Amino acid sequence: MKLTKFVLVPLIMFLLVLLYFYLNKQEYQQIAWQEISVIEAQEYAKNCKVADTAETNDGYTYITLRDGSRKKLKNYKGVSQVGVFKQALNSAQNCGPIKFSIE
Repeated sequence: MKLTKFVLVPLIMFLLVLLYFYLNKQEYQQIAWQEISVIEAQEYAKNCKVADTAETNDGYTYITLRDGSRKKLKNYKGVSQVGVFKQALNSAQNCGPIKFSIE
């Protein structure tokens, strides 16, 4: 009986730790950046849904929407998708402050 306690308690603790890490991994995947097309990015800009953007050197422009969701726009070489998106941001009227940064 004592041997069973010494085996079951650590086994249960180990399984609980695995469950904890599994659930955290799923939560992290849910808040991942969703890749969108330039047309979708333009629509978000025109409809005043963009709250924050950041252009990085990893090949993406990251867009945070006013509802808290996260999107990323692929920067293709030779195709100025980000320029088109920036034009849509600039042409959007009465949207309030939008932060654009280059990291």
